[in-house]
Amino acid sequence: MKEAFRKEMRFLVSNGAVIKEEEKELLLVRRKSEGDEKLHGRWELPGGRIDFGENPEETAVREVNEETGYEVSNPELFRDVFSYLLEYEKKRIHVLITVYLCRLEGGEKDLSDQKISDIGWFTDEELKKIDTIPPAEDVAKNILK
Repeated sequence: MKEAFRKEMRFLVSNGAVIKEEEKELLLVRRKSEGDEKLHGRWELPGGRIDFGENPEETAVREVNEETGYEVSNPELFRDVFSYLLEYEKKRIHVLITVYLCRLEGGEKDLSDQKISDIGWFTDEELKKIDTIPPAEDVAKNILK
């Protein structure tokens, strides 16, 4: 039983989807995951693991700020939970992702997070030309219309 648990892990992740309404642009971060070719250099929604005792809305707001420098508010659940099975560091991972639409309040682009190599705003058309990590494409299809 212990051996099976070491090979399989579960994570609860919360992402913040930040939209510039007038420009119809979605905020994405480019992952810096050297040694992990599946993630390194790919674009995704800012987000991360839910801290113990934190609710998913708080996580989305905190992660957007930590990973981008932007301040957001009013997180609203985008839709049902996204569920993905992945392999990471020779382990099977089941990732459950909640996505919250957040209102941009201010802040400035900040690349001080060691896991992020770039931050960008993308239109629906621009998203089709870059390599993204789910659920960025799914979110964009539904809200950048």
